[in-house]
Amino acid sequence: MGRERFGTRRCFHFCVAVLTVLAISSCASFKNLMTKREGKSSLRHGESLALRGDFDGALGEYREAFRLFPKSPVGDAALLESALIYADFANPGRDPRKALTLFKNLIADFPESEFMEGARKRVDALEKSIRMHDRLAEREKLEQLLRNGDFDGALREYLDILTKFPRSPQGDEALYAVGHIYADNSYHARDAAKALTFFKRLVNDFPDSEFRRESLVRIRILEKEVKELDDNAELQKLKQLLRKGDFDGALRECRNMLANSSRTSPADEALYYMGLIYLDRNNPKMDYRKALPIFARLRREFPGSSLSEEARIWIDVLETVEKALQIDITIEEKTKELRR
Repeated sequence: MGRERFGTRRCFHFCVAVLTVLAISSCASFKNLMTKREGKSSLRHGESLALRGDFDGALGEYREAFRLFPKSPVGDAALLESALIYADFANPGRDPRKALTLFKNLIADFPESEFMEGARKRVDALEKSIRMHDRLAEREKLEQLLRNGDFDGALREYLDILTKFPRSPQGDEALYAVGHIYADNSYHARDAAKALTFFKRLVNDFPDSEFRRESLVRIRILEKEVKELDDNAELQKLKQLLRKGDFDGALRECRNMLANSSRTSPADEALYYMGLIYLDRNNPKMDYRKALPIFARLRREFPGSSLSEEARIWIDVLETVEKALQIDITIEEKTKELRR
């Protein structure tokens, strides 16, 4: 009898334990079910508030849904809806950067989410939009500096962009702006050679840039200007040598100018000065016979030069001198014959 009561008691306790476990399990399942319903309710309420334009209220509901289900399908839906609100142009508190962060969180935390593909597309679109916004804001800031005549301030800003982002989408605009500043006649430190360098960098580094065509035009204009500046510098050096009486040095400079310029200016001026050097009475190596073919070459190779007519006059003079000398020589020879 005692054994039967003991067995019955054990069976009773076992049944109580099983019922307790089942009750606890049922309570947990019920609680989870209620929580899930609460999360979905927050999502629906959030959607309703968003449709009515209550974006802050909707965000509060989505945050609650995500708090309840940070790792479930309810959570990824809450992230998605929150991101969409921050990206919505109708939202006065629109914040593309917050939207971008939430879309990226969705991608990172919910790799199996049904919203993955759409989130990736949104990330690409928002990143482009943010870059464009930043670019426009930077452009406006720099244009304001230029409008105020603060070329140095604008130059510092653009050069800073080139240092930090040399190959970024901002790089071509920065190169164009720096070139434009250095080429601006209003800039106190205007430098055509530097401007040319930056425009060439733009064309080489950003072949698809919207500024490429205009940069090519600028390059053609600046190349001509820089060449004229270089030519003037060479001429100034030549004249300085002549003022010092360094005729050999001046001839060397003329030959360098001819080698560098070939059939273009200032080769015509180099030839003209060479002819004058050989005619200068202060030149120990004065030789009018060497001057004559030099002036003839100037006329032949540079018929359109402004110096061509002066070269013709010198040729006429030198040919007359040469004929006179020949006559004098002939007379002298005849005189000698008669004296014999």
